[in-house]
Amino acid sequence: MCDKRVNKVNPALSIIPHKKIPSQLIIKDAIDKLYKLAFSGTRKKGNHLLEPKWHKCLRYIICVMYLIMIMKTILFILLYITLSEDEATNERIFVYLGDYAHHIPQIRIHWNVYLIQPFIMGFHLHLLHMKNDYVNTKWSELLDCLTGYLKPSEIGLQNVKNIKIILKR
Repeated sequence: MCDKRVNKVNPALSIIPHKKIPSQLIIKDAIDKLYKLAFSGTRKKGNHLLEPKWHKCLRYIICVMYLIMIMKTILFILLYITLSEDEATNERIFVYLGDYAHHIPQIRIHWNVYLIQPFIMGFHLHLLHMKNDYVNTKWSELLDCLTGYLKPSEIGLQNVKNIKIILKR
């Protein structure tokens, strides 16, 4: 008799891969949590992705800042290559534009080449993020499943045991 009570499962909490996850088990604010932690630039309201206007503007401002730093270091490199040693030490433009290596003549060009590399990489990664922002990835589909927008079978989850393990995490 005790076994019958243990084996009874609430039908509202049973998981069927071809149906959406029951409302008692969904994680309602999974995408909003990612948005608050700055892992995602969009919020989901209903079936629509929302993004604040200031966030869109901030993307372009960051892109412009990367370009300014890249152009500044390219200018320093070209000036150091074209100017003689005496002309480079007498030029105040390096100090005004913030060249850190101006007072150390042995590393001027090397420092600027070293400095430009992370900005170029950051600029490319930023452009890649801007281009692929609205492309659905597998982890976003999993979050859509956990929030109740998709069925588990639509993203390839067929095993009920695996779905329960994901929901427990």
